[in-house]
Amino acid sequence: MDNTTKSTNTNGFIKIKQLRNYLMTIFTEIDTKINALTHIYTDMVKTHIDKNYTLGLDSFYFQNKLIQLEYDSMKTIFNFIDNRVYCEYYKLLKMLYEFINKEIKDKGAVEKLLITHKHYPVYKDLEPTKLYDFNITAEINNTINNIIIGLRHYTETKKEELSEKKKQSKMGINIDSMIHEQQYTIIILEERIHMFENYLTTFGNHHSKYFSRLTIKVKIMLGVVNEDFHLKNSKSLQLKKGDNKTASQSLLHISPIQNYETSDSETSSTGSGSGYNRPSIPTPSASMNDEEENNVRFLVGDMNESKDIDIQRELNIILQNIPQNEESERSSSRRQTIKRNNNTIMDI
Repeated sequence: MDNTTKSTNTNGFIKIKQLRNYLMTIFTEIDTKINALTHIYTDMVKTHIDKNYTLGLDSFYFQNKLIQLEYDSMKTIFNFIDNRVYCEYYKLLKMLYEFINKEIKDKGAVEKLLITHKHYPVYKDLEPTKLYDFNITAEINNTINNIIIGLRHYTETKKEELSEKKKQSKMGINIDSMIHEQQYTIIILEERIHMFENYLTTFGNHHSKYFSRLTIKVKIMLGVVNEDFHLKNSKSLQLKKGDNKTASQSLLHISPIQNYETSDSETSSTGSGSGYNRPSIPTPSASMNDEEENNVRFLVGDMNESKDIDIQRELNIILQNIPQNEESERSSSRRQTIKRNNNTIMDI
């Protein structure tokens, strides 16, 4: 394998790892918010035992449950993609093993190529939701690259042997048929190596696309959560198990549309067990740049008809609540979103 191909394949998997790690970070931040909301709901149930609060608490529960369902759905998709990544690398490695054992006749070369041979967890097509350790996936990818490098070196060795035979042929030794056969074998070997490299490149492109699209969806979910609960910038939220004060001291500013919200006067006149001090859950570090926002709008499509005004407005609100960059996270201003046709800037 030449340095360019090796670099391309390696960089492709590095990109996949970065996208995957980024997604896991966003999931962790959303999970932190869900936990905080759960603590608040539990505390509210204990505090507001009057039946008059039932409707408001039910609304809060439904709101939390809706977020949890969407979160679980996103995690299911994430795990499904993770499973597919393992599937394709595992099957490619298996294909390499079979090719080497069947097509390489030199036992010494086979042993050298498969010196890192290792038995990995068997992938089963009937288990598309099974979770595999991503470190194993990374190890398989590394093994594949090393084997392809070994195949490249083996091919160069066979070319040198062919060159020697051609010299012998010019000296009058009648081995032309042997030369033709070896030339054919080398061509086939090179094409198979090229095919394996193309598989790696294709995997990198597909997996990056899957994780990138999921990232956009998760960021939109993050914007929805931020909008519903008017999350503000603050230090990271720390939740401890068994801490009953977490709910009442949690950093949350409940949306004013909720009928269970405690008023300012109630907060100032009641104790810590019955009121909330309107702090806020931190806005996550996950951000969306202009290119990602344009991709979101492209996927959603044009919404120029009057019937789409509400959807368009909701999309703008959601995108405004996804941090644009570190600078915007430190400021109190909300991001400006640009309509897909780039004719109007909407700042809601």
